[in-house]
Amino acid sequence: MRQKNRLLHSVSSKLVQLLLLTCVFAVSAYAQSVSGTIVGFVKDPQGAVIRTAAVTARSTQTGAVVSTTSGDDGYYRLQNLVPREHIIEIMAPGFQTLI
Repeated sequence: MRQKNRLLHSVSSKLVQLLLLTCVFAVSAYAQSVSGTIVGFVKDPQGAVIRTAAVTARSTQTGAVVSTTSGDDGYYRLQNLVPREHIIEIMAPGFQTLI
């Protein structure tokens, strides 16, 4: 009887470990996501940077929009984009909108 209890305890312990391991992998897999990033610089035709330009990416399939503003160095970063085709629009005062 004692040996049977040990075996049962051992099997129960292994099942609990397996369940915990499965939960860890499930959480890890859920945390992974697929997204993209577009980065670049906004410059005028002469190569001078354009600060505070509004940069927008709009998905052609879902219509989802992600926006940012270029920094003092003209750099912009659009993050967490769903991997699909996007239309990029750049607007800055005194310049024609670029699509």
